[in-house]
Amino acid sequence: MTDPATAVDPRVRIEEVTLTPIHPDRLVDRDLDHPRLDARPPENTSDIYALKVSGWAIGKRQPVTHFELVHRGVILETVPAHPADDEHAGKIDLAVSSLDLPYTFRVAVRAVLEDQTRARIATLSGTRVPLPGAPGPGPSPVLVTTIGRSGSTAVTNLLCHHPDFAGYRSWDTETRVVSYWTAVLRGLARPASYERQLQQPGGPGWANWWVGAQLPNPEIPNDDPALPALGRDSVEAMAAFCRSRIGFVGSSLAAVSGKPGARYFVEKAQTDPVRSVAEVSEELDPRAREIVLVRDLRDVACSMLAYSRRTGVQGFGPQPDASIEDTIRWLSDISAVNLVDYAQRRGPGAHLLRYEDLITRPEATLTDVLEHIGADARAQTVADMLGGLAAEGYRRDLHATTDSAQSSVGRWRHELDADQQALAEHHLRPHLDALGYE
Repeated sequence: MTDPATAVDPRVRIEEVTLTPIHPDRLVDRDLDHPRLDARPPENTSDIYALKVSGWAIGKRQPVTHFELVHRGVILETVPAHPADDEHAGKIDLAVSSLDLPYTFRVAVRAVLEDQTRARIATLSGTRVPLPGAPGPGPSPVLVTTIGRSGSTAVTNLLCHHPDFAGYRSWDTETRVVSYWTAVLRGLARPASYERQLQQPGGPGWANWWVGAQLPNPEIPNDDPALPALGRDSVEAMAAFCRSRIGFVGSSLAAVSGKPGARYFVEKAQTDPVRSVAEVSEELDPRAREIVLVRDLRDVACSMLAYSRRTGVQGFGPQPDASIEDTIRWLSDISAVNLVDYAQRRGPGAHLLRYEDLITRPEATLTDVLEHIGADARAQTVADMLGGLAAEGYRRDLHATTDSAQSSVGRWRHELDADQQALAEHHLRPHLDALGYE
């Protein structure tokens, strides 16, 4: 029982536990010990930044070998099953950092059988509190979240022509300052990592043992007095450290870029089906802002194919020698669906920027971007930014696959034949509609 004198507000609260009907061909029985189905709401809480699950499952004709925690189709954590009395049974001892969850979440607990088939055991719905946020010590992050070949290099360089914005050699490199430190935070906030300080079977004899990469979580008593400190106070201290490092590195790179007094630091980021770099960043520092950059996906497909063939780089599309048909299918099945889902999830939390608007209505579009960030958006500032980018046209030529930005808009109309356009319409139309493209 928690001592009232030392009680803290729960960091994670499970509000609903639903056992999934047993899959008759896969499981004999299953149950959860924690969180409990019949528990009162105060009991299904955690005072650390982690969600812990314990229970068991019995396979029908083969043993349970692993357990998984899944959110939005993404496996957040996988652990081996602990032995049980029945040869086909396994015990769950699973923990996941709440920093890998949105503030309101619904996760599934699954058993993995010997033949790699899966059976859902339960669904957990709950909430978690954000980390204590505070302004960082340096320029505030401005993240441009998008997929490849959408114009992000031009956008980041355009923003760097603002007197209050800095980026580090943005034509030549792709810095990942915020991505790096938010990944460090999420990695070290995992119970599989910080619990290694208390018990590491066999000693620290494996590379990266401290992040919990090789072995399953050690079994540590739930009443160990060190756990709340590791899972709560230490996580908050690590968050403060990572926030300070983002500010320090951002300030250092801004100074190298000739803007030591910059208020903003610009870099690219990627989407994520559960928690993105931008979402973790704004949890750490409420000043953080995000631009979600989108482009006509048919033009994206053409640009991906042209860039891969010109450079041989397998960074865009399925592979360098892919056909346009392969590229369209790949884009629809992977990048486009993730981008659409992400843009819809972020909603007003991010500024949606269409590449075409920046090309056809640059002044008004850039003004809207700057106003969203809270930066100087006067007409002269906007004009100077656009003029500065235009003067660097030779740098654009190294990245572009068309003669001009204007000719990159609607390129699919003359680069795709009738059959290819029909294929793009079939595969990409739902995503195009969702992003507002005709």
